[in-house]
Amino acid sequence: MKIPIKANSNICIIKNYYMVSLFVLVFLSELSGNAFFSRIGYFSKVVNIIEVIIYAVLVFVIIKKKYLPRELVLIAILGVILLYGYIESGMAAYFRGLLLIVAAKDEDFKEILFTCFYAMIISFGVTFILYIIGLAPDLNGEYIKQGMALGYGHPNHGGQVLSTIYILWYTIVYLEKKKRNILLSLLAGIFVYIITNSKTALAIIVVMPIVVIVAEYIINNHNKNIILKGICCSFQAILFAFTYITAHLYLTNKIVQDIDLFLTNRIFLNWYAFTNNEFSLFGQKMNLYATGVYNPVRDLGNITTTVDNAYAYSLLIMGLIPSLIVSIVYIYVVKKCWENKEAVLIAVAIIIGLYGLTETVILNIYINFIYLYILSRPITDKENLIYDT
Repeated sequence: MKIPIKANSNICIIKNYYMVSLFVLVFLSELSGNAFFSRIGYFSKVVNIIEVIIYAVLVFVIIKKKYLPRELVLIAILGVILLYGYIESGMAAYFRGLLLIVAAKDEDFKEILFTCFYAMIISFGVTFILYIIGLAPDLNGEYIKQGMALGYGHPNHGGQVLSTIYILWYTIVYLEKKKRNILLSLLAGIFVYIITNSKTALAIIVVMPIVVIVAEYIINNHNKNIILKGICCSFQAILFAFTYITAHLYLTNKIVQDIDLFLTNRIFLNWYAFTNNEFSLFGQKMNLYATGVYNPVRDLGNITTTVDNAYAYSLLIMGLIPSLIVSIVYIYVVKKCWENKEAVLIAVAIIIGLYGLTETVILNIYINFIYLYILSRPITDKENLIYDT
């Protein structure tokens, strides 16, 4: 039997460090979201300690990668900015994302997808078992009407986990077999909706193959169209602008108010957050929860508000400069996808980007895994493999 072995054992060791680190981070992140472990105070402290150790491992991996001196300088500058943002906001998502992106240099992207997929599957399995035996119950009493949370406390969270797992699986299958799985996506979306009652999860799963088909058509027939390429590459910046502009038009524009209804009051929440809070350059610790809020458009009072929009959350909590950096990185990610004609990855970028209009979870690089593509290898490099019997 022939077994592929890396010719350079040091490369293999560094690769294993990265994949193990990624697996642990994804697994712990997903596990922290279930209703059982979220109630255990010391669990989050243990996770934080493990994450700090993993960050140190990722720094070691980055040092071992073959980066040019000027590249290391750029990485250091970005690292300092995002680390400072982490200190100011208390949110590690962007800094952790940078470490994982830079450490992913020359890694096989499909292996990265598999690692995230298995980590989420195993974590979901643990959470579901805890749910079945009653240790991770739904936080809402009438769970049959509102949907089952499957151990994550709220049905929307359960739907988000299932839809992310499905997107990872779909991406892996497409990259290997170029199958669109339209019927399977429809059935999977209906199944997840019946279980969790999450309309967002239903939309994400069902729309996935459709967006892939559109992306295929655009790349194959309009590959040199600068306008379409520019729209795809700047799509996240467009969503940032859409979030900000619609929030400021909420009180006066009927179309925006209709969109708000479709997005289940997300624009109203953005309007209230932007109206009552100021921006910062590098991030800030801020409580976006409020009670007793009045909605002048709907003439409703005593509303509890938060921010369920990733772009509003990023601007207010993470800061203007970190948000700008992430948008610039997005441009390079999609540009690489376009040049390599990876239609499914462009579809993932668009779908997860749209998901950010209703959820903040896409700020986490484990969910918005498309960012890990920017420095990784799109196809397994077989040139450095030797075979042993």
